[in-house]
Amino acid sequence: MADTSSPTEPDINELQKEIIQSIEYFAQINRIRVEDNNFIQEKINQISEQRVIFLNFVEESISQSLKMCYHAKNLIVFAEWCENDGTNKEDLLEYLRSLLGDSKLHKSEATLLKKQIENIKNSLGGIAREISEYNDKITKERKDLSDGINKANKLTDDAKSIAKRVTGIGLIAAVLAAPFTGGVSLIVSVTFAVENLTIM
Repeated sequence: MADTSSPTEPDINELQKEIIQSIEYFAQINRIRVEDNNFIQEKINQISEQRVIFLNFVEESISQSLKMCYHAKNLIVFAEWCENDGTNKEDLLEYLRSLLGDSKLHKSEATLLKKQIENIKNSLGGIAREISEYNDKITKERKDLSDGINKANKLTDDAKSIAKRVTGIGLIAAVLAAPFTGGVSLIVSVTFAVENLTIM
């Protein structure tokens, strides 16, 4: 038997697998609880709302598929009826009008389902984009905080280095002034230097 599937039409088995996988992903996300981050919990709740909409879509899609199967059977009956030479043309025309009305209704319902799944996709894409932007913001803030800490540490290290130099200069000045102050300046400078070095 030749493959009659069109390359533009999705493989039903593949579509079924994707739907099941989507339901599993929604179920996994639905179990996530975040206690200390309102933004993320809000996004999880929004995804859960999309899960409910998606499950309704799946139910409506299954119902639509069953209607289409029934409609296809009616088309087969009509085609077989057309092959019969004894069929009244008025009866055929009446049956064809009925099939045309059903076809238009099914097309309208399929279009609504397509819009519904596009809305779900767009909503989930928007949520994912907001989470990504939030992640980028948090990452930048964390980097900025880390940079700030590094700058503060560098300033502290620079201040310690300058304090050590000043203390060293003070000791040198005290040693030079010792003959003139009778050694008092040396004792004061050494005491000051020891206190500052222990603080650092």
